[in-house]
Amino acid sequence: MAGVLECCGDHALEDDWDHYLCRLGEDQASIYLDLSIAAKAPVATHSHSVVVSVPMLRPREDGMSSEEEFEDLIALENHLIVRPHADEAMYVGRLTARGSRVFYFYTADPGSLARDVKAAMEEHPAYQYQINSHADPEWSAYLRFLYPSPGDHQRMKIRRLN
Repeated sequence: MAGVLECCGDHALEDDWDHYLCRLGEDQASIYLDLSIAAKAPVATHSHSVVVSVPMLRPREDGMSSEEEFEDLIALENHLIVRPHADEAMYVGRLTARGSRVFYFYTADPGSLARDVKAAMEEHPAYQYQINSHADPEWSAYLRFLYPSPGDHQRMKIRRLN
C-alpha cells in the first residue's frame, strides 16, 4: 500500500506499508505497519499511544486470522482508520496474534480518538473491543515493539525484491 500520509500537517510523508511474521513468546504473530513513519518518529504533537484490541470471532488454531474472517477484519480496520478526526491521529500499524487484532495509533487527544473508535465499532456490533492509552512521547510502542528488528527488516527488503 503506497500513498501520502497527510494526517499530521507538516509531518506528511510517503507511506510504506508492509508486514512481517514474528513470535510473541511461543506464539506466532504478524505485524503490519507503516515503515515510513520511523523517519519522523517520535512526532512531538502526537505523544499518546492508543491501542485498540479486538478479539477475533473465528481465529485459526494458531491464533492468527482465518480466511473466513479476513474480510470482516479488513472492514473493521477501515472503519477505525477513516474517522472524522483522522487528521488528529496517526494509524501506525497492527498486530495479529493470540486470537486478537490489535491496532496502534498516536494522537494528541486520546479522548477524541476513543470516541471515534467507539463510533467505528458500532458498525461492527459482533466484535468486542478494549481501548488503552498512555503517554508515549518516545513512541516506544512503534519504535521498540512494532518496528522490525534489523533481521526482520532485511527479510522484508529481500521479499520485496522477489
